[in-house]
Amino acid sequence: MRVKFLYLFLALFLSGCLTSSGSVNNKTKDNKVFVVKKADLNGDMLIEIVTAEDQKDQVSKGRVAVMRKDKGEIGSFSVPGHFSNLELIELDMDGCKQIAVRSKDDSNRTYFTIHKLKNMNLVKIFEISSDSGIETEFDSTIPRIRVARNITKVDGSCQIKEIKWATWVWTGDRFIKE
Repeated sequence: MRVKFLYLFLALFLSGCLTSSGSVNNKTKDNKVFVVKKADLNGDMLIEIVTAEDQKDQVSKGRVAVMRKDKGEIGSFSVPGHFSNLELIELDMDGCKQIAVRSKDDSNRTYFTIHKLKNMNLVKIFEISSDSGIETEFDSTIPRIRVARNITKVDGSCQIKEIKWATWVWTGDRFIKE
């Protein structure tokens, strides 16, 4: 209860201090990353507040929470590793934003997840991880996610390492592998 109140207080306090891009990036005293962004996530013409925090004291997990002034915290989810980026993206060009989060663990593996707010519940619409890299392209006509994988081939007595890229494309309701 105290943690939820603290997130709501910080989000409401910081929401008046947002930049023109609608975000605040801060580091707390214990070097946790704290990000606040504002957008309409579900098309009801009311602004939701999205906060993200790197919780290094809890087995390297990041926490993302969504709240609204009239309802308090709507929901939250955790991401593995250390929080590295929070982006509000628009996949359908319908005015509703989705929450895209990147994180990395101690072995440098990258995690990427996208959630949307549907019927006042956070719903995961995509999740993937890679030890070789993840690239995203959301500003194009068809949003894409590219994921690198290390491949080792044996050619006689030699081992050849190469990176193969797999691409997922947005179909209007989900990502499918291209």
